[in-house]
Amino acid sequence: MKAARCLFNSRSALYRVFVSPAGLLEVPVSRAAFTLTQRSLLVSQPRFLTTTSPRERNAKIGKLAVEATEDDGKEEENLKYDRRYTTAATIKKANRDRMPQDHEITDPKIMVIDNGPPEGPLNTRFVLSKLTADESLRMLEPYKPADRKKGTRETLALCKIVNKREEYAHKQQVKATKQAQAKAKTKAMELTWAIGSHDLTTKMRQVAGFLDKGSKVDLTVARKKRSKTQVSPAEAEAILAKIREELLVTGVREHRPAEGVVGQTMRLYFEGTKKT
Repeated sequence: MKAARCLFNSRSALYRVFVSPAGLLEVPVSRAAFTLTQRSLLVSQPRFLTTTSPRERNAKIGKLAVEATEDDGKEEENLKYDRRYTTAATIKKANRDRMPQDHEITDPKIMVIDNGPPEGPLNTRFVLSKLTADESLRMLEPYKPADRKKGTRETLALCKIVNKREEYAHKQQVKATKQAQAKAKTKAMELTWAIGSHDLTTKMRQVAGFLDKGSKVDLTVARKKRSKTQVSPAEAEAILAKIREELLVTGVREHRPAEGVVGQTMRLYFEGTKKT
């Protein structure tokens, strides 16, 4: 049987004097400060409803941090790469009407074509530093990141060193060729207001043949030179109506408004349909 403990011994007296009053002191804390502290603790600390070890809790915190920073787009879920590389999606997002060139190319490393097969990987800054004033670095194909799901490896951007003078000369040549081809496809024909019915039918057949092949026809109708015989305004209107009646069939149209005056000099512009 345990002996009764004395309530007035020296140990109890010292405890009541020095320890107990300190524990009973009230620290004034405002309601607002307490609410703010409580709220911040709720936000900053994840809630765990099950008893877990410190290691498991740290693992869960790390997982939450990763999930919070993941991109919402499923397309780039498995595409982990240096964002300095330019992808097809980057170009589309920038609304560019051409591929990047020269210092617009931010890829750290690229494959380069320079009068031969592709070389590389090469440092982009190094390649740019070696270009002459007449040369330019043009991207042909953008960077393709590795895809873990598809099991594909990354493909560096393919670029080409071009000579700007030669490129300009080539563009001018192509432009001149197109203009020459367009001019060759336009046929010019002339007739007079005093043309006879039979001759008009023959001319219209020739014009229809050009239009049927997809060519354009510039038809000029004018007064007969050094002739005293002139047609009346009504006769000129009848000739114009006959021309349009013969030519404006299915697939033929006037691609430009007529110019000039009926009975004097007038130009009509017809366009046919290409046969495929």
